[in-house]
Amino acid sequence: NDIDEKKYTEDKEYIKKVFDGDNTELPESLSKDNMMAKLDEKRVSTPKKVSVKRSWTKPIALIAAAAACLIMVFNPLLKSNKAESFGMERFSSYEEIDEAIDKMIGDGAGGDIATAPETDAAAPEVDAAAPDGAVAKNSAQAAPGQSDTSASHSETYLQVEGVDEADKVKVDDKYLCFINSEGNRIYIYNVKSGKAEKASVIKADKDDYLTDIFINGDRLVVISEHLEYRRNAETEASVTVYDITDRKSPKKESGYMQSGYPVSQRMVGDIVYLVTNRYAAKNDYPVCGRPKNEKKLAPSDISCIPCPMTPEYTIIGAVDTSTGKELSHVTKAILGGSRDIYANGENLYIACSTYKEKDEETKNEGKNGLFIFGNRDYYTGIIKVRMADGKLKVLKTASVPGTIDDQFSMDEKDGNFRIATTSDTESEDGEFEEVNNLFVLDKDLKTIGKVTGFARGESIKAVKYIEDTAYVITYKETDPLFVIDLSDSRNPKIKGEVKISGFSTLLMPVSEDKLLGIGYSTEFIEPWDDFDEDAEEDADDDAGDDDSIEATDGLKFALFDISDPASPKVADSKELKGVMSPVQDDHRAITVLGGGRFAVPCSVDHYKTVVEDGEEYEDYLGTTGAAYVVSAADSKVSFDDTFETKDGIERCPMIDGYLYTISENDKVESFKLSK
Repeated sequence: NDIDEKKYTEDKEYIKKVFDGDNTELPESLSKDNMMAKLDEKRVSTPKKVSVKRSWTKPIALIAAAAACLIMVFNPLLKSNKAESFGMERFSSYEEIDEAIDKMIGDGAGGDIATAPETDAAAPEVDAAAPDGAVAKNSAQAAPGQSDTSASHSETYLQVEGVDEADKVKVDDKYLCFINSEGNRIYIYNVKSGKAEKASVIKADKDDYLTDIFINGDRLVVISEHLEYRRNAETEASVTVYDITDRKSPKKESGYMQSGYPVSQRMVGDIVYLVTNRYAAKNDYPVCGRPKNEKKLAPSDISCIPCPMTPEYTIIGAVDTSTGKELSHVTKAILGGSRDIYANGENLYIACSTYKEKDEETKNEGKNGLFIFGNRDYYTGIIKVRMADGKLKVLKTASVPGTIDDQFSMDEKDGNFRIATTSDTESEDGEFEEVNNLFVLDKDLKTIGKVTGFARGESIKAVKYIEDTAYVITYKETDPLFVIDLSDSRNPKIKGEVKISGFSTLLMPVSEDKLLGIGYSTEFIEPWDDFDEDAEEDADDDAGDDDSIEATDGLKFALFDISDPASPKVADSKELKGVMSPVQDDHRAITVLGGGRFAVPCSVDHYKTVVEDGEEYEDYLGTTGAAYVVSAADSKVSFDDTFETKDGIERCPMIDGYLYTISENDKVESFKLSK
């Protein structure tokens, strides 16, 4: 579509003001022609998702970072399947940092900064003292998907046992804690035998937006975004600890802040590890410390990955929450924006975007401001950080071709790091199509094994690693499950695959030989143009053309029998049309009940069939909520309970045999489980 000239001018002037306020020149790459060129390149390889109301969606907090995302829109064109391992550039002065940022902006986010060498080289190790008395401990928790059925309350579903993940809802034996839909309140409810009574309310500070919480015994740890006007309206991420020994009277004990908006957090024992992103500009460096007393990081605490894709900092902090009164921190920053993280209590892996020049002949072709066309292969950069005992030691970096789906694309076992990616390659007809890969890297991040180029024309939608096996879901028009044997790290092999309609976005282990996929059901629909009068007139001319579009239309459960890796099977599946769940996009929304049973919060769209002038169509009536208790036992998918509410449900934790549903409007209701 043509760009509205008035709207374009208004938007450009607004972004220019933001850049001016950050002492950064508005790049020529934001011109109309350049923006249209990038939009023309952009390809959509996944079906359009049905729009679902999400009242807990995080608002844009950092306009500079948003602008950086706009100017870095690209379509990875990747031919190589060779992984690279390299070290990082260290800085000794702020002037060196500014020079690096100049190269990133002037040469297109990366320029010639620390070009990856052909040989592996370890990054300088950066030791940081652990917070006093801080010792990382693994919490006693059942393996993911196999929670103890005798547990009195559910836990946040975790990727790694003993490594807690922050969420908007946390519970214990007697209390329910959650952030409201506006992000400005925390409600603490006292619950007993299905009754929920509000015990207290914690109000967010001015200019704060609450994002996630942890509960650590009698400590409530709150993660929030704070808009700090003292530094060009910069967004900072804060960690605030409350003493909730008396749930009716929470007491703020202490706080810590670091630059950037929250990317992800983990808690191991008493230590919270905070990863944030911040736009990088000259003469403006990351800060950390106590609120209103933050200090900028020293140059020696800032480094740069080779060829960063975006002018962003990844900032890593570690906070001791054991006392709340004396929060200690050790903070590092790396030029190269993070996208997802994987943590196992010993190591933290940060995934970021990077690239490699294709060859010298095309190295300088296509450059126009921040836009680079056709002369780079795009990679996922990996930063390995030692995180044990509250220490932060940046160990090494590496890169692999392609992009990851989410944190579940990464895993570590026996010192080897495994990562699954989707990349682009050139097809026989000269077009670009997606392919998929799985790489195995050793403790030094050298690639020792790989499977590349499988599921051509599809992209990864879900990954689950169980011991020496990776289960990978890819999707285009069907949903293949690939079983990849990793027992020989140097020679991983695809053992088998099975296909099913729709696609899974989350894989949950049910038993040793069963895997439950939760995701989207799909259907083929006619494109909207077919409803246009001109299109109807031309219908006869287009007879026989298949112009249908595949779109998501509901919630799907697929139970896979993985007892024979060489021949996985679909044991059973169920679809709920018109039903959408936060679980489809956020693994933390599922409630694991144990024994192959799960509770899934949902929004349910209701329609009425209407016939008008001989034409039949569906008239939207409204949306309600439902919590489905799904059983995947006995090789069947069944629904033990269905609890309905007036509004869509965001979470449904379990306490002492009751589900407590939290609706989009913050209403709390309870339902007794049948078993």
